[in-house]
Amino acid sequence: MRRVDDRKDTCLTLGDLISAKGGLGRIISEKILKLKGLLSLTDHYQEVHSY
Repeated sequence: MRRVDDRKDTCLTLGDLISAKGGLGRIISEKILKLKGLLSLTDHYQEVHSY
């Protein structure tokens, strides 16, 4: 569980750095946010169906 949280933090930090560079970075960070949403969805699914 901790590893997933660390990965999300890294993605957020990368997204912040890239988006500071301009429009292309904004597109990339949007993709990262979508990825993060997919990750959190799978985490939620695993939590619900783990028992």
